[in-house]
Amino acid sequence: MKFIALDFETANSERGSACEIGLVKVENFKIVEKISFLIKPKDNYFDFYNTEIHGIDEKTVENELEFNEIYKLLKSDFENYPLIAHYATFDMSVLRHTLDLYNIDYPKTIYSCTYQLAKQAFKGEFSYRLDALCKNYGIKLEHHRALSDANACAEIAIKIFKEKGITKFENIEQEFDLKLGKLFRGGFKGSVKTFKNSLKLSDLDIDETKFNSENPFYSQKVVFTGTL
Repeated sequence: MKFIALDFETANSERGSACEIGLVKVENFKIVEKISFLIKPKDNYFDFYNTEIHGIDEKTVENELEFNEIYKLLKSDFENYPLIAHYATFDMSVLRHTLDLYNIDYPKTIYSCTYQLAKQAFKGEFSYRLDALCKNYGIKLEHHRALSDANACAEIAIKIFKEKGITKFENIEQEFDLKLGKLFRGGFKGSVKTFKNSLKLSDLDIDETKFNSENPFYSQKVVFTGTL
């Protein structure tokens, strides 16, 4: 079992405004390396709201490297380790948008989400927020600092994988109702919940003699968009 737990902090509402990254490398269920970088966003613009959350502002990062330089140091690990994050949808979006900003190819890797894993592994929790899980399971956390959040994510993942007997990252799909996300040159596929035992239309016993050809939906296709 090996993976890298990842966390980003952002300077503003733009997903390409990464201002800090934390990475915690895990091998054989043990944390073997921790690393973090402050990042100077390309335009170095910070929203007050974001600074209130993580305490990082323009002056904090004015002498730091931009992400394109930092990524040169991380590229090999990103391509050789699966990734995991708490709310991976956010962190993977920050990664993709920041790489796009510098016209850097995505690494070829797979990823998953400890928020989604914890919802299935730790039934009955009041909240699956990172800070709530850390409080319940005695994990030290300096919330909204990238390295601390990444470390907490790694510890939660280790706990889940040990309890479920998962020895390979790819086995997540077998043990959980989750499909691994993928990054690859030119695109990505999100990590999504699957419904292994869901009912299919083909399973229904339908009496076609009761179809009403006068119904406005008869033989029509219906598409839903937006939030239901």
